[in-house]
Amino acid sequence: MIVVKKTSILMCLILVLVVCLCSCSSKKDEKDSQPSTTKTEKTVSSTQEVKEQKLEVTSGAIMNGKIADEYGKKGTQITNKVPTRSIPISIASKSKATVCYAITITDPDSKPLCGYEWIHWLACNIKTDNISANASIDMKDLIIQGKNSFGTIGYGGPTPPDKTHTYAITVYALDAELELSNGYSLDSFQKAAQDHILDTIVIYGSYDK
Repeated sequence: MIVVKKTSILMCLILVLVVCLCSCSSKKDEKDSQPSTTKTEKTVSSTQEVKEQKLEVTSGAIMNGKIADEYGKKGTQITNKVPTRSIPISIASKSKATVCYAITITDPDSKPLCGYEWIHWLACNIKTDNISANASIDMKDLIIQGKNSFGTIGYGGPTPPDKTHTYAITVYALDAELELSNGYSLDSFQKAAQDHILDTIVIYGSYDK
């Protein structure tokens, strides 16, 4: 009888131990599963922010990858052999933090000819999402413009001397206006803008010789 009682007590202790272990394991699994949900929510939130900040840029001056004649040397608005009718640019999907925009237009195909990318337009502190054609002249009192490689302030259109060139049109969304003056350089713009760029996008357009 004494042996039977000891065996029964031992079995009860083992059963209690098994139940406790199962309970602890269940609580640990439940606790481990919660951070996973939090991480997923953060990832979705981050993705939404990136999507919101992605710029979309188009230009009515570019058709089938080509810049229309009127915005370059084949156009009729020429001053001292420099085309001055700037291209229109439409901007969408900006970040809520965007205060203004900046634009650079350069010619990467000019490097073999002059050793650097020819600068065609530098403009900043632009407050509108729809930059109309000829804004370089029509909006000159509302925006700040840098010096192009022709040596003038404002837009200087495509004038490829040797073959068809492809031009890089870069739009920057900025979180603040830049402390620049008319006639600024590309280097000055890059230094002033480096801590204020929310997003950038580059579109391309070619222009025939």
